[in-house]
Amino acid sequence: MNKRLHNLSQAALLALLLLLPAVTKAHTMWIDTPFEGHIGQPQTVRIFFGEFSLRMISPADRWFSDIANCRLTLLAPDGTPIPLEKVPTDSCYTASFTPTAEGWYLLYFEHTVRDLYEGMRITYGAQSWVRVGHPDGPPTVASPFSHGRLFLPPAEPFRLDQPAAVTLTEGGQLAPSRRLTLTSDKGWRKNLRSDATTAIASTPLLFPADYLFEWTDNPPITDPAQRISTDHQSDYITLNYFFRP
Repeated sequence: MNKRLHNLSQAALLALLLLLPAVTKAHTMWIDTPFEGHIGQPQTVRIFFGEFSLRMISPADRWFSDIANCRLTLLAPDGTPIPLEKVPTDSCYTASFTPTAEGWYLLYFEHTVRDLYEGMRITYGAQSWVRVGHPDGPPTVASPFSHGRLFLPPAEPFRLDQPAAVTLTEGGQLAPSRRLTLTSDKGWRKNLRSDATTAIASTPLLFPADYLFEWTDNPPITDPAQRISTDHQSDYITLNYFFRP
């Protein structure tokens, strides 16, 4: 019996050691702000870095490389981009804005990390939608990201026991049959694919948690001329959309 327990313990340790690199690579950035805003009322915005699924938040003074230099921008309903100043706190960077009109407000940043991580050049992208009042239909703005991708929000706030649905777009067009993941901060994760016709990705929310949609690519760099150094083996490009039902 003791030998069996010993073997099980060794197997568990081996599994943990194999998991550690994946956990390290899973660090990401996201924007946290309420879905609903109000005219004339300040809206707080927070940027986090860490291992989302394990609720491991990295202290703001220990963020990797130069990612603290990411530029947070607010896209107003009329399409005007407004840079927002970030302020460091213990666990995140904060900013704020005050809505002045009804409509959809888009918060976003895109940052290519200066230093490689295990041969990868990482580009972190994050977005968050704020609905003010009762906009007439979904947002129609073009993607501000260099890859042209964008999550479109649901018409109503995310709620438990209802499907969490987002529409994927790329280059201003629907992006059908794209792979993405939905992760909770309690360790739950589900692989999804946008619908072949509507480009909607949807799954029920069954328990209270913070959630993160992740649309990620990890293309290899096969042309030496495209490498920034001899260690550069691949790009890691992610777009994240955080929400709290």
